[in-house]
Amino acid sequence: QISVSGGRPQQNNYLLDGITINDYANAAPGSVLGLDLGADAVEEFSVVTSNYPATYGRSSGGVINAVTRSGSNAFHGTVYEFLRNSALDARNFFDVTKPPFRRNQFGASAGAPIQKDRAFFFANYEGLRQSLGTTQVDTVLSPAARSGQLSSGNVTVDSQVAPYLAFYPLPNGRILPPGDTGIFTFSGQQVTREDYFTTRLDREFSEHDSLSGTYVSDTAKTIQPDKLDTKLTGVQSRRQLFTLLENHTFGSQLVNSFRLGFNRVVALLGQTPGAINPLAADVSLGFLPGHTAGGISVLELTDLPGGLGANSVFNFHWNSIQAYDDIALNRGNHSLRFGLSVERIRNNTLAESNPNGVFTFQSISDFLTNRPYALDIGLPGTISPRGLRQTVAAAYAQDDFRWYRNFTVNLGIRYEMATVPSDAHGRLAT
Repeated sequence: QISVSGGRPQQNNYLLDGITINDYANAAPGSVLGLDLGADAVEEFSVVTSNYPATYGRSSGGVINAVTRSGSNAFHGTVYEFLRNSALDARNFFDVTKPPFRRNQFGASAGAPIQKDRAFFFANYEGLRQSLGTTQVDTVLSPAARSGQLSSGNVTVDSQVAPYLAFYPLPNGRILPPGDTGIFTFSGQQVTREDYFTTRLDREFSEHDSLSGTYVSDTAKTIQPDKLDTKLTGVQSRRQLFTLLENHTFGSQLVNSFRLGFNRVVALLGQTPGAINPLAADVSLGFLPGHTAGGISVLELTDLPGGLGANSVFNFHWNSIQAYDDIALNRGNHSLRFGLSVERIRNNTLAESNPNGVFTFQSISDFLTNRPYALDIGLPGTISPRGLRQTVAAAYAQDDFRWYRNFTVNLGIRYEMATVPSDAHGRLAT
């Protein structure tokens, strides 16, 4: 993520071959790691920070504009591999041992003619395989506290609470004063796999007409243990982009460009693909029938994230259909541009907060004696799912007038409007 002129990352507009590729699950284009692969497929890019012409709009931040590479009459290609591992890494302060780390980033690209001087193709693949060791430092119950022997006085452990104590690992570090808690440290592996494809076709029909199309696919997922090494958690993302560009030259002074694009982003957050502690899959411990254990929050302890399906879920499906038409006209000292654009947005989201419930306790004593302070359970089907719909349209005119040899005046006007968002499920009031 980048910030332009002090603005937020969400305020930038990212363009690839003239099509907006903003990803509002990440605040910028990116996969589960927030990365953008496929740099070898980029021919050029520019960053417009402020006072940009009327041809750009849609955002109050910067404009990051990239163009994909195309093929040519000669075959050209590259193969590359980048390896990084923990051999030269230092152990940080909290690591008992140095966590293993291995990153392989590799790819290949190729461009060639299909028909000499007429049709060309370019393709790029980039893969990422990463296993990153992460050290987690937790505060857990001491052996004495598990049996009810607290520094403030002994208590009887409630029979309904006793099964949940097995979710908390025993301390493997020092016992913290006054003796009710201890440190548990473990190293888990964050495993990531990502595959990025770019394909571009170019066709020259005549000296006046050309057509190009680009398809981009980026699929990624990451899995890692939760903070108490209870279960695996995961995130998945899938990005797809289709672009079509047609250029028609009417003469030496007039060019028309038409662009059509479809940007789709799917992000699935809060997944729990498997149990590490068998208790995480035990539905007999659920706060609700048919569910596994929910979360437990105790003031002095690391929060227990619960069993399978207990994580808050956010599923994000973003679909954007875009069309642009731009006219460039040169008349004497005037370089004129006119254009129209329209974008139809379909944003389908599913958000479930604490689906298995979370019990909150104000002290270890309250936890052991089963005296909760609060219970938080998300009610499904109330404000989610949402099917947001919106249309954004714009028109502009730009004149770059070369008044003198060393003096140019830039004049531009742009009108942009957005409809009031609506919900396909009727959950928004107007």
